[in-house]
Amino acid sequence: MNELLYVIFIALYCYLFQKIRSFKTLAQKLSYILILLVHIAAIIFYYQTSIENQKDSFLFYQNALEAQSIFEFKPYGSQLMSIIAYPFAKIGISYLNVSILFSTISFLGYCNYLYFFKRNNIQSTYANYIMLFVLLLPSLHFWTAGFTKEAIIFYAMSVIFLDVFKNQKASLISLFLVCIIFFVRPYLFVILIGAYFIHYFLNYNTSSKQKVKTLIWGLIIVLVATPILLDFLKLNNLNLQQFKTNFNKLVQYSQNAGNSSIDLQGSNYFERFFLVLFRPMFVDAKSIYQHYISFENLIVMIVFIRFIYHAFTKSRTINFIKKHIYILATVVFCVLFYSIYMYNLGLASRMRVMFIPYMFIFIFLFYIQKTEKQLE
Repeated sequence: MNELLYVIFIALYCYLFQKIRSFKTLAQKLSYILILLVHIAAIIFYYQTSIENQKDSFLFYQNALEAQSIFEFKPYGSQLMSIIAYPFAKIGISYLNVSILFSTISFLGYCNYLYFFKRNNIQSTYANYIMLFVLLLPSLHFWTAGFTKEAIIFYAMSVIFLDVFKNQKASLISLFLVCIIFFVRPYLFVILIGAYFIHYFLNYNTSSKQKVKTLIWGLIIVLVATPILLDFLKLNNLNLQQFKTNFNKLVQYSQNAGNSSIDLQGSNYFERFFLVLFRPMFVDAKSIYQHYISFENLIVMIVFIRFIYHAFTKSRTINFIKKHIYILATVVFCVLFYSIYMYNLGLASRMRVMFIPYMFIFIFLFYIQKTEKQLE
């Protein structure tokens, strides 16, 4: 079985490689080849690292392999990954093949974003650099190149983005993927639903009656999702004392959680906000990997600061924000939420998978406003 899957995956990646013919310009072809090669390299590196360091993805598979029943796991959060791995493990499909399968799913997310960019013959060199930078981010590929929750979410968010961007009602595939996100990361589900409803009320030309119905349905969805969300966040009661208790437990856990933990209790919200967006930076890097991530973060910070400066000096910024509020709201909500509890530099790098693509798409769209008709 495993040998057959190796042959299938080799054939699949040969097929993906020949998709280069669908790109018109040399720059687009080279971009696609680079993205594919970086992703393949990330698959190999993540697979080796996950075994050596006993990363979550490897443990998901091992837990499934050792389980006597699929009902030993909760159907959401990290344990959902063991449920997904269970049938693969029990029929003898190796961890390597499961890793390749899910990294291939995430690669389709990169293809979705690349096809979105290539459909638009944008003349802005800077915008094209932004596109190429985010799609080639090694850290982004690393976290999506294996049997990870990020691989699933990265692909799902690319499909949902394309649906919303086209101003279409959510397709069945998007609704299905939103449900998958709910079981993988319940809080991200709430963030995406909230961002979509803001977009809906600001940009859809529907009657007030229809909007009220939509709002009611949204509230029902949130209420139904609340019990699972609270259990996921380990909040048995919605009160201040429960929050304090959980935060103190997180402080204690963070003190021994890896080599890149920060003093959660000694940091304030704005320090963690900066951590989520830009750290590690060179001064706090403790390994070769973190020094490389610092270089990535430096570029991200430069692009971000440049964008903020131009956003406050452009007259069309308000209308632009309104039109693309779903993307912006998703990024803002994610960063604000992660800034509450972020205690680890490695975790910060991993969580960026949830919002970095959207953040750079928003910046990309900002710099091509003059040619935005090409995008519709």
